[in-house]
Amino acid sequence: MQMNPNYTDKPIDEFLFRFYRIKSRYSRKIIRELLLHRKNAEIYSRVLRKIFSQYHDIHIGMYSYGAFTLSIPAGTVVGRYSSVPRNLLVLRGNPPITHKSCHPFFFNPTFHYVDKFLITRSRLTIGNDAYVGMEVTILSSVSKIGDGGQLKIGAAEPGRGLLPGIHQARRFESKPIRGREFV
Repeated sequence: MQMNPNYTDKPIDEFLFRFYRIKSRYSRKIIRELLLHRKNAEIYSRVLRKIFSQYHDIHIGMYSYGAFTLSIPAGTVVGRYSSVPRNLLVLRGNPPITHKSCHPFFFNPTFHYVDKFLITRSRLTIGNDAYVGMEVTILSSVSKIGDGGQLKIGAAEPGRGLLPGIHQARRFESKPIRGREFV
């Protein structure tokens, strides 16, 4: 379903998608900016979603906007019709408190002092029709923001793994259609 008859992905977009596989951060940045510069591209572009899904492991549902930034960590899933600010801060792990120090030398293999990454990274799922306000910080203990969830401006959400959606009113019925249930 194409909600905006004035927006379609252009033939050049498929070329840009193929060209994006070249691992140059400068060319990739230019391609992202070219695609995002078009009016309503964040809301309607399938090519942007394909690029972020395939190359950055960030899965963004149709008609969601704001999540097309590399400051969102890999493995994040954003549902449909969600609003996410570009300055969202997602903390995916805490330094271990049982080690000699909290310095990355003692848990990050990049520094060549340990062989494997010694902290667990959490993944974040933002549900459908969720709203995340400006300058929100989501801590590593939060793994899911439910459908319809709202995080207000400047919130720091420690959570207990799940932030449920806020149901202010039921706008649609949740019925099975041909054996599939909408969640």
